[in-house]
Amino acid sequence: EDASCEIESGLSDLAETTLLFLTNLEAIRWQIGQKVSGDILRIQHSENHFEMLKQINGRTTTSSHFLKFDQPVHGLKKQRVAVAYVLDFLPNVQKFKPRNLLAKQLKIVPATPGHVAVFFPANKETSGLRFHLHAPFIPELSRASIKETPANEPLFQQLATLSAASLHDIRDLGLLTADFLSVLPNPQDTLPPRYECIRLAIVEAMNTEPLTPTQSKSHAPAAHLLQAKASLKSLLSKDDLELLVEDFEEPPQWAIGATQKNSNVDRFLNGLEITEWGVDEFIDAINSKCSEYNDELNDFVDKMTPWLKNKPVDWHQQLYALLNSELESWELFKVKNFKIIRLTDGEYSVGSKCFFPGNAFEENEVLPRIEAGVFTSGKSKSQKENARTFLEAIGVRNIGEFEQIEAILEQRYT
Repeated sequence: EDASCEIESGLSDLAETTLLFLTNLEAIRWQIGQKVSGDILRIQHSENHFEMLKQINGRTTTSSHFLKFDQPVHGLKKQRVAVAYVLDFLPNVQKFKPRNLLAKQLKIVPATPGHVAVFFPANKETSGLRFHLHAPFIPELSRASIKETPANEPLFQQLATLSAASLHDIRDLGLLTADFLSVLPNPQDTLPPRYECIRLAIVEAMNTEPLTPTQSKSHAPAAHLLQAKASLKSLLSKDDLELLVEDFEEPPQWAIGATQKNSNVDRFLNGLEITEWGVDEFIDAINSKCSEYNDELNDFVDKMTPWLKNKPVDWHQQLYALLNSELESWELFKVKNFKIIRLTDGEYSVGSKCFFPGNAFEENEVLPRIEAGVFTSGKSKSQKENARTFLEAIGVRNIGEFEQIEAILEQRYT
């Protein structure tokens, strides 16, 4: 009677993941007297997409979706290593429809925790990962954990290679998004030493292969990407970076950013070879190309002036507002000599030689006026205020009697 109760409890507690790594079984069914019947089913929707169903008395109690990638063990063709990622429905999706794209219905989410299986889960084995692993490891006698033995080391190395290779398929399925990065191991995760090779293989692949998500919703090697605040990313396009950033073997792009600091996404991105390129680097780039007193201007004027002229008025307002927000008052000397102030005739000058639009003395040759839209256009009140504050701080003035007299003297007398 005790054995019967234990068996009933064991069958009822079987996880729906029981069949995930048992490739030759598709279903487990049991019957207890006339009262309870149970099923665990594995349904394969595509080469890598599996659904696991658990039913009690014909009613589905749990349904889980996974992406599983496997390959034969080196030297053991009948044995396989595998990694499996947990899938969850997107908001407003209730049921999987095989005819619809996978990425329109499901996303990869962290497994909490990630399990290690030797066909069946090794319940006491801790990987520290947020996805599941399987290999024909040599287990401890209890089968609850993996034995510390050199015979298992090649399996860990092959799992590392498979984990990195799976990223290409995940990308091609449209699932390698910023949120997916929270599933991957980051430098602050505590991994047992024998699992560290998996993290290193994933990081190496993200750094050197086109796998890291970019701001433009593509993928590129992390070593070719730049990171900055969202305000600078929205200001500068991929083409802008190609003009401004030097010493890159490939045209640089913006990396995707984490929406929350110190999140798993943020920690993972910080562990990649992404170059920080913020406002200071942007100012240095402008300084080498736009400063009125730069001796090296000859090669750059023709590049930079058309670049600025092709930008709309509201972009200039965004630029001025950004510089005002990011620079302290004592740092404004860095940009006072930049020829980045747009005039009404479409040309550019430094702030100290420009004036706000006014009614008197309208000749631009005498008193150059800035384009009014750079601080009046758009709907963002704070951006308009920041742009005007910046212009005032670098020397743009209103036209008064003093300015008019000064202009006459400079124009007619020596």
